[in-house]
Amino acid sequence: MSHFVVTQIGQYGYLAVFVLMVLESACIPVPSEVVMLFGGALAGGVVVAGVHVHLNVVAVALAGTAGNLVGASIAYAVGRVGGRPLVERFGRYVLLRDG
Repeated sequence: MSHFVVTQIGQYGYLAVFVLMVLESACIPVPSEVVMLFGGALAGGVVVAGVHVHLNVVAVALAGTAGNLVGASIAYAVGRVGGRPLVERFGRYVLLRDG
């Protein structure tokens, strides 16, 4: 998964940071630590896996924060609208059990 993250951020920059953080906060298993660490490394001028993109550290932090907020809002909305019936119906597909 980390190779995927490195490739996406290297190719799409801030948009990839935003989208990957949205996915992570919406309960999709994307390693947010890798996303923000790699984004920060690129902002610091480090060349990782042959990626020579230079990002702004403030813009990386803002993209990550905005993505986290949007993803958490999506997760909240799904829980608010679907609630317990949603978990009872589809929870088994994401390894959730009634307990």
